[in-house]
Amino acid sequence: MNATRQRISPLIAGLMLLLSTPLSASPDMVLTPFSAEYSLNRNDTTLGKVLITLELTPGGDYRYRAYTVTSGLISLFRDDQITEQSQGVVKNGSVRPDNYLYHHRRSNNPRKVTVDFNWRTGRVTNHSGENRWSMRVPPGTQDKFSTQLALMMAVGRGERDIAFKVADGGMLKNYRFSTNGSERVTTGNGSVNSVRVERVKEDRPSDSTLWLSPELNYLPVKISKQKSDEQVIMLLRSVTWN
Repeated sequence: MNATRQRISPLIAGLMLLLSTPLSASPDMVLTPFSAEYSLNRNDTTLGKVLITLELTPGGDYRYRAYTVTSGLISLFRDDQITEQSQGVVKNGSVRPDNYLYHHRRSNNPRKVTVDFNWRTGRVTNHSGENRWSMRVPPGTQDKFSTQLALMMAVGRGERDIAFKVADGGMLKNYRFSTNGSERVTTGNGSVNSVRVERVKEDRPSDSTLWLSPELNYLPVKISKQKSDEQVIMLLRSVTWN
């Protein structure tokens, strides 16, 4: 059971990270506020559920939040709660994050990370426990979670090869994605068309895939994360447009 305990958290955290040109692609693609619930499974085992919400003000301020909790048999052995949140501004077809939060609540070794962007000085500051770092970042840099919003908008505009600079773990990383055809995905919300998007890595095969549905404003309807012999999948159960 200890081995199971050690594997669950990295896979969930990696999955949170995630997320052919569709006929309905639009250069004016805009985000729509929503509340969505996903099932979270590892191979044939239910791990829990994920609640994702997007809030938008008329002025373009956004809050994008994911809340993950364990359920079923897993919850008898560990009571994990993970909050991941990005806040900032959506303007002129782009996402500009101002702050990021990752908070993993658990009985042993809880973890909290915050990332604050200062666009006036062009610097980002990270706090993780006793550690603190700061570095310069170029305009357009994303946090790990705002990347998903920016990806939804880019695919909605019909882009096929997509890249972002991301402030992640004290480094400025390059996140690359590529569309790879269309697929039907059966969800708790019915069967929908989707664009398959893979994260591209230079030194190894892709281990992360997202399916974004044009019918649901490019909402991720399925996210898959592969690690050695384990596959963790988030699958849409329901969505409400706010």
